[in-house]
Amino acid sequence: KNPALFSGKPVAGTSCCELVNEYLDICAQAEIGATPGRMIKGHCHKMMGDWFKEHHDLRDQMNRHMGKDKEFDVDKMRKLVKDLEGRIIASGRDHPVEQLTERAKARMKEAEESERQERIRQAILEQKREDAYMAKLDGAKSAADGCNAGTSGKAGEGNGATEMDTSGGVIEAETSARNQASAGESNGQMKANGHSSEQGGVLGKRSISNLS
Repeated sequence: KNPALFSGKPVAGTSCCELVNEYLDICAQAEIGATPGRMIKGHCHKMMGDWFKEHHDLRDQMNRHMGKDKEFDVDKMRKLVKDLEGRIIASGRDHPVEQLTERAKARMKEAEESERQERIRQAILEQKREDAYMAKLDGAKSAADGCNAGTSGKAGEGNGATEMDTSGGVIEAETSARNQASAGESNGQMKANGHSSEQGGVLGKRSISNLS
């Protein structure tokens, strides 16, 4: 990753690009085919890997076009290094700023959407549980109201029966009193008639005596 580890030179900014160009020069001087292309690509990737975390398109370009030995082209690699060097200079920084790849962004978006759907599902379930609980409470309240209404109705019927019984008793008492009064009057009249009869008999007897 850092071939200049023992050189005493700082590895920052465009220094990684300089190292890759030097490495490619060494590879070009070697016998053709001495170093497999996949190994050259791997070494270059290690030296520029930190900046590839920010410039994903360059990394993908290297992986697509230099993935096999027969497709590896030193000139293409030099062009890629030059593009990276220009971007580093344009950024004005000596260190990369890691960015999310499009694939990572898509995964994050998918995860967020999945989490949102799960929250919606949980909210719906909670609402259903609350509705069921409220329906149960309403049922219990209706049943209690029905029982109270039935008890009140029975009590009303009992009071009505008591009132009817009381009224009937009063009526019977009044009728009995009237009957007794009528009977008393009849007895009194009968006694009066008897007394009158007695008086008539006495007067009759006196008249006969006088005649005699």
